[in-house]
Amino acid sequence: MSIRACRLLLIDCYREKKGGRIDRYKESLKAAGSIAKISLTIEICPESELEEIENVDTVVLTGSEQMISAGEWSPSLRLLLQELQIPTLGICYGHQALAAAYGGLVQKDIRRHEGPEEIYVCSRDSLFNRFTAPVLMSQSHEEIVVASPELLACFDITAVGAGRQVESIRHRQKPLRGVQFHPERSGEPGLRLLANFLRSV
Repeated sequence: MSIRACRLLLIDCYREKKGGRIDRYKESLKAAGSIAKISLTIEICPESELEEIENVDTVVLTGSEQMISAGEWSPSLRLLLQELQIPTLGICYGHQALAAAYGGLVQKDIRRHEGPEEIYVCSRDSLFNRFTAPVLMSQSHEEIVVASPELLACFDITAVGAGRQVESIRHRQKPLRGVQFHPERSGEPGLRLLANFLRSV
């Protein structure tokens, strides 16, 4: 199989630049690219500096300390997510922002999620090709996407947690996906998921 080239825009949504978090995304995406036989060029753009996106093949949005339910996200990110027509993966905060951009409800959960949790695939999606349920993925969040009528008007829910909370969504008309968990912190299963995403680009 020949190696394909791909330009990826990594939108850094973190407010505090610490702990090598962005390096972990870059390393995981590069490793996933190797699995998928894709040569990745990764460009990084802070959420606060978003402008019109050009000359990239795909977009990944990171997690963040910001709270969607408290309005802690930029109008420019909302507009970008509504306009994107290229394969996009929102992770944690990025997943919540994607849902909210299309009218979905994001709210604080009754508990904080931290560490590995079981994820159950509930709808066919190439993101989860060759996964058997349940799969352990690392979590780090307080907010969740609610399976509201507004969300379901635009998205299919493709995976849920043990408590039936929304863990993965796929837009019905556009190549947009979100995952509540952190594949970049989830070892081999997370790399396989990222590789599956890159194959869809």
